Amino acid sequence: MKNLIFLLLVITLGESCTKDKAKELLTPIETVLPVSCDTSSVSFSQDILPLLKLNCTISGCHSNANTTIPKWENYTTLKSYIDNGSISYWVFDNDLMPPSYAPDSTSLSTCEINLLTAWINQGTQNN
Repeated sequence: MKNLIFLLLVITLGESCTKDKAKELLTPIETVLPVSCDTSSVSFSQDILPLLKLNCTISGCHSNANTTIPKWENYTTLKSYIDNGSISYWVFDNDLMPPSYAPDSTSLSTCEINLLTAWINQGTQNN
């Protein structure tokens, strides 16, 4: 029964996160990441939010448009998933985000991982 539920979840998520949906909502401002990979003082608004917009909150994925999976379009929601260990499990420990069926299924870059890690280690401030 668990396997069936897992399979249905994977199929549902796969159908909801498509390349066509991503192309509809991407705008040039959403695809801009910080030029440098300076992790000495990471900002949610300047470093993390652009990273999320580029890799996670595209239509059909972790956005308000999708009602079946966590939304990472704002600080409060994202912070709750960091606090409960979900981000660590899916992103850092198992390299499952972005998933292979996502519109741009390339793994997060070393810089993006370093920025997320530094932001978490610096106290996940809403700055």
